[in-house]
Amino acid sequence: MRIPGKKALARAFRPVQSFVAPGGLVLGYHRVSDSGWDPLRLAISRDNFTNQLEHIAERYTPVSLNSILEGQKRGQNLKGRIAITFDDGYDDFVANALPELARLKIPVTIFVTTGYEGKPFWWDEVCHALRAGNRSTDRLVIDFGSAGGRVVLENLGDEKFARNAARRICDKLPFVSPAVRSDIIAQICEANSDKLTEGPIPCALTHRQLAEIASYEFAEIAAHTVTHPMLAEMTAVDQRHEIQESKAVLESLGYRVLGFSYPNGSYTPESIDIVKESGFAYACTSRQAIVRRGTDRHALPRIWVPDVGGGKFGRWISSWSGLRY
Repeated sequence: MRIPGKKALARAFRPVQSFVAPGGLVLGYHRVSDSGWDPLRLAISRDNFTNQLEHIAERYTPVSLNSILEGQKRGQNLKGRIAITFDDGYDDFVANALPELARLKIPVTIFVTTGYEGKPFWWDEVCHALRAGNRSTDRLVIDFGSAGGRVVLENLGDEKFARNAARRICDKLPFVSPAVRSDIIAQICEANSDKLTEGPIPCALTHRQLAEIASYEFAEIAAHTVTHPMLAEMTAVDQRHEIQESKAVLESLGYRVLGFSYPNGSYTPESIDIVKESGFAYACTSRQAIVRRGTDRHALPRIWVPDVGGGKFGRWISSWSGLRY
């Protein structure tokens, strides 16, 4: 049941809850980039990321995710401890995030989607094709077939409309079959095949880049499925393949894989059981909350970091950590 004002009440209560019952924080990131075109709001600017890390290093205790879990197991006070995580496994992590993490000696866990090695994720293909400078026409009709009929996108030469169109399409595509999704992406790209030149398209990490990250002594490589699906929409058989195959691929490359992250924050109790059965020591969700003594380590909450720096970031993280800014 939807309760009017529930989210506002939760925001108001959060600072009180954080100070009265503090715990550890697991921060979630996707990308660090100054690309300028980020309709899904996945990126943090390089300057803001550096500022955030310096603030964390100065005022908090940055630790590995496994360290937070070990402290939880021992019943230790987790207040002030912060773990950094990255989802998906973008290749610009190597140039834009890893150097700053290494400079400040801050541990990091990177959850890797194994099926896209060196290639763009499907949502980035959509965003790239709908970028205003890549448009051959201001209007596009997309046929979702039985999965959603025809969708008309207009005024795509305007960046605001193009951004909203990208979000609209990317919100729908996780819930269609891979075949339908590929067909829709092809429709979008073919409509602009002569103009897809504006700006680079981000890609997933290569195995060589993964090895470079793993050589950093504070980095942990973890699993994030093969194709980044909505696990809650899948059969148990298909979930098991996505979860176990991603672990197997990373282990075949020589990594010890202890952690998992549920793509899109989508999972069911059955998903958790499969993750446990697959030998993962922990798994992260997209639910925003603090890690406390009784938190389920196979459904760990994370706090998704906004693209802000300075005092805004200081006040934001203070509201979660329970430490005054």
